[in-house]
Amino acid sequence: MQPLIQHLQGLDAWISGLRRDQWATRTNIRKIEIDHDHDAIVKLNPLAEWAEDEVWEYVRDNEVPTHALYERGYTSIGCAPCTRAIAPGEASRAGRWWWESGAPKECGIHCAIETGGFEHELHAIVGGETHE
Repeated sequence: MQPLIQHLQGLDAWISGLRRDQWATRTNIRKIEIDHDHDAIVKLNPLAEWAEDEVWEYVRDNEVPTHALYERGYTSIGCAPCTRAIAPGEASRAGRWWWESGAPKECGIHCAIETGGFEHELHAIVGGETHE
């Protein structure tokens, strides 16, 4: 977390690749959010509405470079202790927090433990189910 926190200092916004279809805790992600966990800067999630197959189609069609770990079965890459390659047929995020069962699979990058996550704060402030 420290490298991200240091990098975001002084910035007005940052962009993530979060998508609503990635995990239950991400279904209410907005394309534009206020990230209270990182000094209330703007967080942009331009892929919020994209499905996983749309992402990979775009990657292939536009020859976007990808991390070498994807080739080795790592479909959701995080820190070393919390990430493993998945087996054929497993859900794409099954390799994250692989020892947990039924628990939210969110890290401090997108959901700080101390505050409960900015998505929940934003929902409490703004309310409603709209995503835009």
